[in-house]
Amino acid sequence: MGDSYRLQNPHQDGPPDSMNGAAAGSPLATEAAAHHEHKKLPGRYCYSGAGRYLNRWVLRCKVTLTILWERPLLVAASLLVFGALCSAGLAAVLTAAALDVASTKDLAQHGIGSQVAASLKQALKTSCVGAELLGAVVVQMPNCSSLDTAWDSITTDIMSRVDPAVVQQLELDVAAVIWKAFPPFGPGLEFLYGRDLLKEPDDRPGVLYSLRERRTLIMGPYTCKAGFKCAFTVTPLFLPAPSAEYDWGCGFQPYNCTDLCWDPVHKTKYWGQVSTMLNLDPFFSRTDERLVMLAGRGYDYKLWQANTSFSNPYVLFANTTADLKDPVVQEIQIENLVWYLEIAPEAGWVPRWRAPCLAAVVVGAALVSLLVLWLLVSKEQHNRLLRAMLPRKVIQQLQNGEQAIAEHFDSVTILFSDIVGYTTVASQLTPFEVVTLLNELFSVFDELTQRNGVYKVP
Repeated sequence: MGDSYRLQNPHQDGPPDSMNGAAAGSPLATEAAAHHEHKKLPGRYCYSGAGRYLNRWVLRCKVTLTILWERPLLVAASLLVFGALCSAGLAAVLTAAALDVASTKDLAQHGIGSQVAASLKQALKTSCVGAELLGAVVVQMPNCSSLDTAWDSITTDIMSRVDPAVVQQLELDVAAVIWKAFPPFGPGLEFLYGRDLLKEPDDRPGVLYSLRERRTLIMGPYTCKAGFKCAFTVTPLFLPAPSAEYDWGCGFQPYNCTDLCWDPVHKTKYWGQVSTMLNLDPFFSRTDERLVMLAGRGYDYKLWQANTSFSNPYVLFANTTADLKDPVVQEIQIENLVWYLEIAPEAGWVPRWRAPCLAAVVVGAALVSLLVLWLLVSKEQHNRLLRAMLPRKVIQQLQNGEQAIAEHFDSVTILFSDIVGYTTVASQLTPFEVVTLLNELFSVFDELTQRNGVYKVP
């Protein structure tokens, strides 16, 4: 056939007939044929508007599923995008939420929690002032006759310096024998005067405990007969004495406690003890300004006493809920008493925005991954359309940016063909069947060219 060149313009419109359509077996060709058939069918064969769109949607879904089945890497790529976006987004949200929780806990620990704990501790210290003042008076005036004379003025002055709602009573126990009380014991309790606490089996362990500790102790709480929770501050007094029998003119001797009550080396003897009875209810009432402040700021709380000795058992003083979730804990320690204040937000430490943000990250990642999948599928559809219309070599040249594509072939054969009886056959077929017939015919031509290694220019 001699030398021949064929020029192809990729932007030139193809011939109007269906022979320049999509490649054999192409889903795009099938969809195009179906669309053409919908336009050409008589009215009785036409779908309704909704049916036409539904059928078109079904065909597109089939095409998309076919592409995804043949190219599973497209799904893998979109899943990889989803995983990467989810991982990054969730990590960012969880990190921000963790920082917010840490900041909120720190504020509760060193802010309002520390403030309430310090206030409770100061209130307990203040409640011990009565015993300290009375003990200081006894050290300066240990003689019982002098104390008896000045008792009313001493106790009146001390009670004016303390909180009368908390400090209920002052008491002097000479050699652990109850000697004086202010206000005096009420009717029916006068028998307590002269009670030797070292002789009583129920009271002796507590007295020996204070003798061994030799410091102010807070014992309790107990349920007093008046109906409130009470505690007792006890301060043992050891004063200089010339002998173990010296009694400061009081006429009492400690019962069976020589080893603890007399120090022959330093010449000090157990004079007795001063104590105060405390009403603890104001500390635990829901009207207490400290607990009201916690509740007002949205915190649940729990105030309890640790079991540190037989005189200080575990006691739950106040709580707003039975179970606090991950509370911050404040320790309140004064003398031998150890209280714990636990606080936690009513809504929990986790910020309210965390759950919506996590959901937004997942939804956003899903939408982006679906968009990526749609772009990949669209690209694959376009590539298949190009491969159906143009040789791979021409496609490669187009992708390289070449505008006018010229090819040289030493031998070129031009094949003119026609279908015998095409007009008669086509008149008896629907448009869809005509396209199907032509598609099958050109599929045979394509198979022959591929089998024989012939470069076909459409």
